[in-house]
Amino acid sequence: MQRFLILVMLLSSCVKDKYPPSSAIEERCCQKFIGNYRVLNTDSNTYYNMNISHFQSINQYGVTVDSIIIENFANIFNLKTEFYCTVDSNGDNNFLDIGAHDSCYDKLGYQWYLFPLFSDSLENKTSWLHNDTLNLYFYMCNIKFYIGEAQPYFCKNVMHIAVKQH
Repeated sequence: MQRFLILVMLLSSCVKDKYPPSSAIEERCCQKFIGNYRVLNTDSNTYYNMNISHFQSINQYGVTVDSIIIENFANIFNLKTEFYCTVDSNGDNNFLDIGAHDSCYDKLGYQWYLFPLFSDSLENKTSWLHNDTLNLYFYMCNIKFYIGEAQPYFCKNVMHIAVKQH
């Protein structure tokens, strides 16, 4: 009888959970942005490819955080930035914050000021992922650098439309 009870206890303790813990089901907030995009530059009506990938990094406070790399952003930048999962009043967390970058270097080594712009009207949320479309709205300017780098002056609000490729 004692062996039978021990056997029943062992078997009942090894039963696999029907449902995994909720933390195993939840995907990281940044996961929905990870992938390859085909991007339309609305100013020049030209297309380019962009890639967003995820990595873990240590911030200045020694805390492990989610970070993203945006390769070929605006067709001239490779950005690395800490990812913040931003949630709006409706509980929507589809916002992509590229971060503010002062003295951001482009692929040719020239410096820029790069800053995200926001519009959260219900009709046109910018820098938000809608299905597979990401409307990127940002400000880029070289006013602090163009004379010293002998480059043409450029400061502009820019809109690019990125569509995730599957």
